[in-house]
Amino acid sequence: MSSASATKQFFFVYAPDLPGAAQRRFAFAGAHQAKNAPLLESGFIRVGGGLLKPDVTADTPNVMGNIVGSFLLIQAENIDVVKKTLQDDIYYTSGEVWDVDKLVILPALVGTPVP
Repeated sequence: MSSASATKQFFFVYAPDLPGAAQRRFAFAGAHQAKNAPLLESGFIRVGGGLLKPDVTADTPNVMGNIVGSFLLIQAENIDVVKKTLQDDIYYTSGEVWDVDKLVILPALVGTPVP
């Protein structure tokens, strides 16, 4: 592990969607993915994806229409960096996807290897 990554902490992010946001999520998906590509490449975002309704599995037809939020495992210097980065995401800034009033960011103690 490099000394730069040794000073970074992990943070778990839960970003629930607003009611009925599934179709709006698709409208912003390209911009969301483009913005996050360098964050994935740099290791800032370690893992992330969509959260599904409890009765849905990854092989359910139209699974993308059953996303109810996002989860992320982020490695950053501090929680303020995480907040600022999330506040720049189109799912946040559009006001049409994430329910920003219910966004949760927690420091995380990771007990397994992280990709």
